[in-house]
Amino acid sequence: MPNFAYKARNENGQESQGTREAANEEELISALQNEGLLVVSVVREEPVKTKGTGGRYFHTRVTIDDLIMFSRQLATMLEAGVTLLKSLDVVTKQIESRKLLEAAEGIKHSIATGSTFSDALTRYPKIFTDFWVHIVETGEA
Repeated sequence: MPNFAYKARNENGQESQGTREAANEEELISALQNEGLLVVSVVREEPVKTKGTGGRYFHTRVTIDDLIMFSRQLATMLEAGVTLLKSLDVVTKQIESRKLLEAAEGIKHSIATGSTFSDALTRYPKIFTDFWVHIVETGEA
């Protein structure tokens, strides 16, 4: 579902703004009105894509879809018996988020220099929450 940026006012006239995921503008407006807000504006956010090296295009944020794809691809390769470093190398070639790509490259470097996968993930707390780190630690144990 797409993301929408919105501005709205409550019954006291205080402005609030934010972004939300919704199927369409009408669904978002309806949800905001059900919360007692008067919608001032709604704008669909288009993913910002920038051209990177090798002709690949990247968006700037790390979305939940990016993390799901990253983890699924990595899990599939590891289950097939591919080493962690080789798996990360292959998966990084398919990442569409610039921030996630930078983190994955840093993780590869950390692992290549002797860190555990979970320790490497902890260096990127804005991308990989404690939940992700603890799952990896459990797998390592």
